[in-house]
Amino acid sequence: MEFGIYLEFGAWCSEFVWDLYLGYWLFIKSIFNLKPMYIKIIKLETVDSTNNYASMLAEKGAREITFVTSKTQVKGKGRLGKYWASPLNKGIYASFVLRPACSLHDMYYLPLVFSLAAARLLETYFKEKKYISHDGQIKIKLPNDVLLCGKKVAGILVEAKITGKKINFVIVGIGVNINALKAELPPKATSLYLITGRKHHLEDVSKNLIKEVMRVYNEFKKGNIKQIVEAALMYQRTKSMNIAKEDLLKEVKEKEAVHLL
Repeated sequence: MEFGIYLEFGAWCSEFVWDLYLGYWLFIKSIFNLKPMYIKIIKLETVDSTNNYASMLAEKGAREITFVTSKTQVKGKGRLGKYWASPLNKGIYASFVLRPACSLHDMYYLPLVFSLAAARLLETYFKEKKYISHDGQIKIKLPNDVLLCGKKVAGILVEAKITGKKINFVIVGIGVNINALKAELPPKATSLYLITGRKHHLEDVSKNLIKEVMRVYNEFKKGNIKQIVEAALMYQRTKSMNIAKEDLLKEVKEKEAVHLL
């Protein structure tokens, strides 16, 4: 099976399609056994919120999967109306347009799907033993946060538009603090740079993020939710490995991890 890339120029002068190198495409094609998936990738200079922009595109019929990323956000959105700090060229501020053919029940696992992808993304940048996630440095904090050395480094915001029991579209926003300085972040947040002591190339991080998202989202689409939950529990902050899948889903729902538009 083949992994496809659908590139299309946008109508706004402030956006352009991110150039994905052929070598990277061939790499992904070789390691994934996926049904054809086409990604429209839009890169913005600035935006109020990538989730708002992606939602506007979805309302206009944007296909699955559309990936919107920006160098900064003026009004970055967090869960429950919180603000996501988005210093210029210091992090990944992105949103995915999805149109999953799943039940409403399964839709509520999407925060966990993307939290797992973010945790795996971060793990790829740690080679020294003291930073390996299973030693307790990278943790998923329900319902939508990823912690690095006890501080927030990534967050997931899932917004969905539904009609009755039909999912019209889902917007999954993800923010990852990459090269931000301490003064640019809230007190309880950190960045990859602050922990590793080295700067990271944002486009490379974005490519790796797409790779991890595609890996986990493909498992979600195949219905392998149990395996996703088990993998996510390896990064859990407090929960026992014996937690039931439905108990985990109940906790996510109670914390309003999916906002209905």
